Amino acid sequence: MNSSTHSPTSRSHWVIWLSLVALVILAASHARAGDLKLVFTPLWNGQTVQINHWIPDAAPAGRSISELRFLISRPAFKRNDGSWHVVRDALACVDLASPDSSKTKVKGIPGEKFIAVRFDIGVPPIENGADLPELDSANPLNPATCPLKIQNQPGYTFLSLKGLWRQNDGQLGSFDYQLQGDPYLARIELPVEIDGSTSTEIEVNFDAGIALQDFDVSRMSEVKSHAALTTFSFNLRKAFQIKGAKQTDASGTVIRLTQN
Repeated sequence: MNSSTHSPTSRSHWVIWLSLVALVILAASHARAGDLKLVFTPLWNGQTVQINHWIPDAAPAGRSISELRFLISRPAFKRNDGSWHVVRDALACVDLASPDSSKTKVKGIPGEKFIAVRFDIGVPPIENGADLPELDSANPLNPATCPLKIQNQPGYTFLSLKGLWRQNDGQLGSFDYQLQGDPYLARIELPVEIDGSTSTEIEVNFDAGIALQDFDVSRMSEVKSHAALTTFSFNLRKAFQIKGAKQTDASGTVIRLTQN
C-alpha cells in the first residue's frame, strides 16, 4: 500500500508558497488604499448660508459671516474594535469663503472598514509652540502663507469666525471669535461608515449658530477668558455635523450613497 507523505523539502515549498500568498495579499490591501475628501458647508442654525451674505433671520436683527477659517490636523479612522488609524502628518487650512478651499483630501487610507472619522480643529502642540520658517510654500503651516498664523509670535489661530451683526438701532457691529491655545484644541468625531479600499467623499456642515449659541456678540471680551474659550471649543464639537457621504470605485461609479 502506498501512503502519502510530505518530505521536508515539500513542506518547505508549502511554507514558501504560503508566505508569498501572504505578501501578495498584503500588497493588494495597500494597493487598494483609498482617499477621503472632506467638503465643508457653512450653516446658521440649520440654514445654509454664504460667506459675506446677510442672514436676515439671525438674532438679534441679522448677521453676516465675513470669515470662517480653521486648521485641521491628525485625521483618524475608527475600526470596529475601537482602535484608530491616525494620519499624523496630514494638515489642512480650510476657508469656507472659497469653494476650492472649503474641501480637503486625506490620502492613503488603509483598505479596511471604518465606522467613524475624527479630526482636530487646531495644530498639535509641537507645531503650535514654535516658529516654522523652513516649511515648503505648499505646507498649510507655512508662516508666510498661512492666514491663521499669529503675527509676531509662535503659534496659530485654530479657528477664526468673524462677521457683522445689526443692532436694534440699525447700526452695524462686528464680532470676531478666535480659538487659540493648546488647551482649547477641539477634537471632532463623526460617525460614518467608510470602506478604505474606495474613494469616499463626506459632506460636513459647520453650524456657526451652534458654535456661538452661548455668546453675546455685544460683549466680545468674554471670548478671551478661559471659561469662554473652553465653551467655544466645546461648542465646535457640536457644530460639525455629517450631511452625507458617497463612495466610488476605481472607475468613479458611485457604489454607496448616504444622506442625513
